[in-house]
Amino acid sequence: MKKSLDRAQLISFLDAPDFSETPIADWLLSDWHAPVWYIKRGFGKEERVPGTDRWRRANRINWDVRLLKGRTLLDPEMADLLETIRRLVWLSRSGPSMFTSNARVQLKLAHGAIALIRWMILRGLSEPLTMLRFGALTVKHFEWFLEDVQRGLEGLLGVSENIQAYLADLEDNEDYSSILNADGLVSYQKLADATDLPMVHLAKSPAVRAILEESGLSMPRRNDRSAYTTELVDLRIANGWGDDVEPTVGKHTIYSLLLPWRELFTQRPYLPDGIGFDAFGIESSPSLYAEQLGRGTNRTPTIPYPIALHYLNHAIKWVVEYGHELVGYYFDLVDATGGQRLSKYSGTAAFGKVRQPVALDSLNIVRAHRYHTGVKHRTRRESPSIFDAIDCLIGACFLVLGAFSARRVEELVALRGDGLVGEPGCYRLRFYLEKGSDYGPMQEVLRPIPDVGAQAFGLIASLSGTASTSGFIFRFGDALRDIEGRHLIINRMAQFADMIEVPAQTVNDVLARWYVQPHELRRFFAMAFFWHRRDASLDALSWFMGHLNKEQTLRYIQESMGGAELFEEEARFTMEALRRHIANVENREKLEADVERHFNVNRLEVIPDEDLQDYLEYLHESGALNIEVVASPDVKSAGEALIIRYQREVA
Repeated sequence: MKKSLDRAQLISFLDAPDFSETPIADWLLSDWHAPVWYIKRGFGKEERVPGTDRWRRANRINWDVRLLKGRTLLDPEMADLLETIRRLVWLSRSGPSMFTSNARVQLKLAHGAIALIRWMILRGLSEPLTMLRFGALTVKHFEWFLEDVQRGLEGLLGVSENIQAYLADLEDNEDYSSILNADGLVSYQKLADATDLPMVHLAKSPAVRAILEESGLSMPRRNDRSAYTTELVDLRIANGWGDDVEPTVGKHTIYSLLLPWRELFTQRPYLPDGIGFDAFGIESSPSLYAEQLGRGTNRTPTIPYPIALHYLNHAIKWVVEYGHELVGYYFDLVDATGGQRLSKYSGTAAFGKVRQPVALDSLNIVRAHRYHTGVKHRTRRESPSIFDAIDCLIGACFLVLGAFSARRVEELVALRGDGLVGEPGCYRLRFYLEKGSDYGPMQEVLRPIPDVGAQAFGLIASLSGTASTSGFIFRFGDALRDIEGRHLIINRMAQFADMIEVPAQTVNDVLARWYVQPHELRRFFAMAFFWHRRDASLDALSWFMGHLNKEQTLRYIQESMGGAELFEEEARFTMEALRRHIANVENREKLEADVERHFNVNRLEVIPDEDLQDYLEYLHESGALNIEVVASPDVKSAGEALIIRYQREVA
């Protein structure tokens, strides 16, 4: 095992101006000079790929990236600059001024530093960059950077300006063939190669699409990969903004892009090219600028309760009624093939037998045969193979686990076979908190889960053969693909949604099916717990969610909902507070007088709940009513955890 440098070695490394010595750290799994760094995440589940230098389940920093104007970070003239960035990333987690043990923060730092290099090249600092490296930066450059960072990476890289200039050259020559595919549609890859811009910032940019459309060019059909099928609509309902709107930059993005500036200042005693001026306002925290310049988290709309309950009702039915029998079918098939766990896409002689429809009629699985639009279903819906049914079962199990455990998707896929402890009626899940402070390691915790969640856990562990072991339950071996990423989980849940035919909704005059996202399950739990459990406290929910404090939990709930939906729930909570005194209402007498005046009554009790809730919703929308967390740290009960503030003068 690698060991960290001792004090003498550390001082020698930091004082080495010629970069002749390289550091060692427990978290660095790769060689210092490797073009790709693999970094421990903190779960202790990293595994080396046999015969290679690659690692599974480790964070990855790729140094072989293309910059602007034909340069790459691995070019010889960039060697000293690359060494500086590597030291910066290393010092953030192992140096005398280390500030994190979180691999994600290191990734943000590395990506932010690379973006800073691209910005310097774009802004004419190419020659000073190779000679002085980051020492060429001044206060003036920082102010310039602050102006550009408000447009995010697109603004820093000058994406719109570069695309417009390149298209102008093509228009002069009246020849766009260099960026078109054979079908006449724009190739984002060819456009990226021609402009030296990262393709990811072209294909997903509404601004770039608008520029291309203005030039009369046709773009490829924009598929939403979060859905397993484009069955009813091209894009999910939950898209927060359209193609014609460029969203403002989030504060988390701005924080990540400013992080290298802070670290260059903080670590300047240990860097030969640290920023040469003493103070420019960034030494405290980039979060101050992020709060001023960025917007809050742009959360997608919360899944409607009827749709969420439809998912859960069917998922529970699959887990409880079909689960064990489906798993039995699957292992009978494995036994029939001599114990070989056949690949889902195998070309062996037994493949035809595997693909034959299984006798699912005995399970009473209802399958729909027509779309709402009258288009015939795909074959796997009408006559699913055992693998299709197992995929749907995995989606159902994940739905149950996600909805009843309130866990993040990263925490669920990291569950081990021995992660379920307890007995019926008192089961708990053992896992590592994925998020938390940048300054501390991820914490192993236990959280309760109902029996149906434990049953879903057991089915997944049986399929992967990891029950009561330290193996990861979502690693299924050769027969079923591992679920290592969010997109594969979404794939399974989308297959399940198609199988049970989740009801479609009309959105913008288009019939659309809501394909649930993993994070929506956690959000659904939080919303249901907070707004509909009268005896539950905010402290309990904060503990359950793994948040640092009650303020973070309430902010999560409020940001999770659209305006109208949030006001409706707040009005319902305020009505219960007035009816049953379950929360502290500031200026209660004035609020009651306002309500009685509006309805021309003498007592609140005579006002129907529906009418009272409608008026309270209006007061929340107008800003007269607000729900806040009480600042006192010793609050225990739900009635004292929240305060409803009324600020409106009644004539």
